[in-house]
Amino acid sequence: MFFEKFVSKLKELKYVSNELNFDEISFKFEKYFEILVTENEKYNLTAITEKDEVYLKHFYDSCYLLNYKSLENLKVLDIGSGAGFPGIPLAILCKNTQFYLCEPTTKRAKFLEMVASELGLENVIVLNKRAEELDKKYREYFDVVTSRAVSALNILMEISVPFIKTGALFIPLKGSNANEELKTAKNAMQVLTVKPIHVYEYEIDENLCRTLIFFNKYKSTKLKYPRNYSLIKSKPL
Repeated sequence: MFFEKFVSKLKELKYVSNELNFDEISFKFEKYFEILVTENEKYNLTAITEKDEVYLKHFYDSCYLLNYKSLENLKVLDIGSGAGFPGIPLAILCKNTQFYLCEPTTKRAKFLEMVASELGLENVIVLNKRAEELDKKYREYFDVVTSRAVSALNILMEISVPFIKTGALFIPLKGSNANEELKTAKNAMQVLTVKPIHVYEYEIDENLCRTLIFFNKYKSTKLKYPRNYSLIKSKPL
């Protein structure tokens, strides 16, 4: 019954195909959960370990982006992927999409590589680097850049936007204080030439409010960005 309810909620998301093999998907999510809980202490991945909460607050929350945007056949960068959210759950559901999981901590990057291997996710590439230090070949390379629970929006923008194609999307997953973060990020938006085009507020549970912000990049990013992270953090845009 647990998996039936979870799969039913996934099927309700607008851009989740009903033609997917949901038995296989359920198996992969369960295996992901088992690896996450087993390896959690070693890798310091999450404070949430109860099964119901992991499925709701990590797995389903990560997938909710697919209620508003198809990722079919795109190149997606997940910055600060950590335990793999939202990149791994999205990769399970979007086989034809190439996901790049950017994680600077080596032990967590190794965890992500292990998960991708164990789940047979051939559409996942792990980049063990800080986002602002990514290879030049990735500059303005991605169709979508996303991130979940990484940093304040004005800081996150500078380490994300330079890697999005002009005309493409930056989609951070935020909490209930997203509107406050938008106010403090006005200068960053202007400097980095992005503008919010949609703000989706929703509840994944009666006590759990989330926000997805869709930013459109309308002009190529100046080559001086991103700056060194110490400068980004000490003097945010």
